[in-house]
Amino acid sequence: MRIEKIVMEGIASYRDRVEIDLQKEPFSSSSIFVISGPTGAGKSTILDAITLALYHRTPRLDGKGDRSPENIINLGRGEGRVEVEFAVGGERYRATYLMRRGRGKKASLVKLPEEKVLADKPRDVEKRIPEIIGMDFDSFRRAVVLPQGEFAAFLKADPDRKREILEATVGMDIYERLKDLYNERKRRLEENLRACEATYEELKKRVGEESPEEVRRRLEALRIEVEKLEGRLQTSRKCLEEMKRVFHLTEELEVLGKKEEELKAKEGEIEALERKVQTIERSVRELGEPYGRLRALKEEREGGLKDVRELRAELKEKENALRRLLGEWEIREEELKREGRDVEKALERVRWLSGLLKHLERYRTLKESHKKLKERALELEKALEGKKKDLEKRKEALWRMYRGHLSHLKSLEGRVEGILKRYESEKEALERARRESLAQEIRRGLREGDRCPVCGGEFRGMRAPVGASPGELTRMEEALERTHRELEEMKEDLRRAKNTLELFPEEYRTAGEGEGREARQEEVLDLIRGLEALRTSIAGAERELERTLKERAKVEEELQGQQRALQEGGAEDLESLLKEVEGLPGRYEKLERRREEIREELEGFKEKRRVMEEEIKSLRREVEAGERMVGKLQERLEALEKEFLKKLEGFGYSSEEEFREVLKEARELDKMRERIREYREMRRHLKNRREEIEGELGGKRVSREELERAEMRLKEEERSLKELRGQEGGLKERLQELKRKRRAVEEAEKRLGALKREIELFRRLGSVLERNRLRDHALEMVLTYLLTTANEYLESLTERRYLFSAEEGRILSSLKIVDMWAGGEKRPVETLSGGEQFLASLSLALALSELSSTRGEVGSLFLDEGFGTLDSRSLEMVLDALERLRYEGRMIGVISHLDE
Repeated sequence: MRIEKIVMEGIASYRDRVEIDLQKEPFSSSSIFVISGPTGAGKSTILDAITLALYHRTPRLDGKGDRSPENIINLGRGEGRVEVEFAVGGERYRATYLMRRGRGKKASLVKLPEEKVLADKPRDVEKRIPEIIGMDFDSFRRAVVLPQGEFAAFLKADPDRKREILEATVGMDIYERLKDLYNERKRRLEENLRACEATYEELKKRVGEESPEEVRRRLEALRIEVEKLEGRLQTSRKCLEEMKRVFHLTEELEVLGKKEEELKAKEGEIEALERKVQTIERSVRELGEPYGRLRALKEEREGGLKDVRELRAELKEKENALRRLLGEWEIREEELKREGRDVEKALERVRWLSGLLKHLERYRTLKESHKKLKERALELEKALEGKKKDLEKRKEALWRMYRGHLSHLKSLEGRVEGILKRYESEKEALERARRESLAQEIRRGLREGDRCPVCGGEFRGMRAPVGASPGELTRMEEALERTHRELEEMKEDLRRAKNTLELFPEEYRTAGEGEGREARQEEVLDLIRGLEALRTSIAGAERELERTLKERAKVEEELQGQQRALQEGGAEDLESLLKEVEGLPGRYEKLERRREEIREELEGFKEKRRVMEEEIKSLRREVEAGERMVGKLQERLEALEKEFLKKLEGFGYSSEEEFREVLKEARELDKMRERIREYREMRRHLKNRREEIEGELGGKRVSREELERAEMRLKEEERSLKELRGQEGGLKERLQELKRKRRAVEEAEKRLGALKREIELFRRLGSVLERNRLRDHALEMVLTYLLTTANEYLESLTERRYLFSAEEGRILSSLKIVDMWAGGEKRPVETLSGGEQFLASLSLALALSELSSTRGEVGSLFLDEGFGTLDSRSLEMVLDALERLRYEGRMIGVISHLDE
């Protein structure tokens, strides 16, 4: 078990959050460290935080009232929180404990790094922690955390107290539990013995006087009788099967005879059907080809008649269309003459107005120009107003875009800074993992006793790996590479954003900040170019409006002069005259176009008439040719019909319709042939089967009455056999029951003997447990190991001067100090000086720590004791001893008020 991180907040002198990460510098590079400070600075509180987070109590505060752990909450805070991250067996965990003054407690245990919650209630955490670490609170405080003032507890304690400390350290309470288990087991054995004796007596009574041998003799006689009956029954079954076979064959023979009679009755019908098939086949074979030619010729004639009818109908339609066309032609000629007269009248009116046309045309032109100029001026004014509004909108859009881009730029700067920090952190973690993995690889090549090339110390065997695996290193490198690419991408986004910001005019870049949407660089350029174009367009529109207004004034002046000239030429009603002059050319042109259209229509009518007359002549020729062809076909058809009728008469048919009926029947020839074949096949099959059955019977016959009598005899024999087998089964069950009862008696007798032997064994074991001989022997072995380990430390701490000594069998009450510098003199431990007593106490405390660590993996050790009674040389020897623990894979933390 190795402590990795300690977090404290609101406890003792730590009002604010304090975090001690033992995985980071300066702790990560040194497996032994010192936490020093003046009295009351909160050094011991660090150890209290560890036990609070794990076991929810401390060595000083482990009860209620004045000894309640809540008393450690800072006076200025309403709650205190402690958190410890630790590693056990390659797995990492985080334990958290929250105390609230007068409001209950909260606790949680989480597995890292997946943050899986293992327990979220104080009771559950208190149950899971000893299971994971392998130590309860007392074992933990002796193996991992050595509290202040308890170093000398074992050394100065009386024998009974020493016994209590040792028993709590190594778990000697197991012998009390063993004694309780012994008593409980002994009680159950005695109860089982009484119950077994009662069962044994009851089973002996149930066996009774009946002998299994007598039952076996009766069973053998019954079995012989069953075998005889089974032989007779087998013979009867074979006889009955033969009678059934003969009976069924006889019935089948009768059925076959009836079917043969039925088929014989149909023989005449089948023969007639065969003759009919032969007739149809000959008729179709000899008359089919002439009949086909006759039908083809009829179809050809009908097609010719249909074509002639269609040509006649088309000819009639063309002639009607020609008559309609001639009527329309006459109507169009009359319209042309009438419209020609209207054109002459219009031309005369035009000649009268030709004298005024020059002034009229100029007047009209000027009036039109005046109207267009007026409209143009209005359009320019509206366009100018619209462009000014568009200019304001584009300014507003550009301003919103600038504010949004400025906000986006600041967001990018913050994200780049966060990614940069994450990149540095991941890079530092990767380098540390590489160093740890390299050191682990170097240690794999060393053997115990070799000199370590990394630290220079003696190699004492591999400890639990702390470096990352190759797979984890690869994942960390890939994660670092992804972060680096993300950082470069964010830097490129930031550069583009700054470039885009430089494109904005100075008036925007000096304005305030604001919220908005992101704007790409091209959008900014488009808006700025559009803004400049609008300003240029507005200036051009203003200049064009000014020119249009001047031109409009000149046209109005000339228009008034032309109007005066027209009035002097006799045009009083100037407006109506203008309208008439304007309308006459259009009317003249319209009349000319209409006359030309009628003329073109007449020419078209002529062409249509010519084409239609040609088509009518062609159709008449086609009709005559079709009629001639149909006549020839009719002559050939009549001759072929006469020839075919003669052939029909030769086959006995009176008409073509009768032959067509024969052709219909010819479609059913396959079915007729199949019917004949099935009939012949059935006759042959029935005959073969009848002959086969007659040969198999050989003249034997069985009636239904004989068969029924045989079946009744067989059933009677089966019923007798069933009764005998029932009696046999009853005897077998009786025999098995007797065997079971005898086996039960034997087994009960065996259980009774085994229980008596087991009770005797427990009685001998009880004499050992009740006098604590096993417990005392185990405690003596633990004491011997404890003194041996403590002497190793004490010999090192006192430069081989002092050793512990005790009499065998009285170690707890005869503990002495052996002074090797005084010739091995033994004296009481109370004769040691203060510094020497501290060294002796520390030796025993370290030995007790090692003894407690056998109950769980220990990778950390915290010592909370003042070293003020030691001189510099003794202090150096203490640190050398602690250094030896460091080489054994432990992380050592020393809490002291001494700076050195």
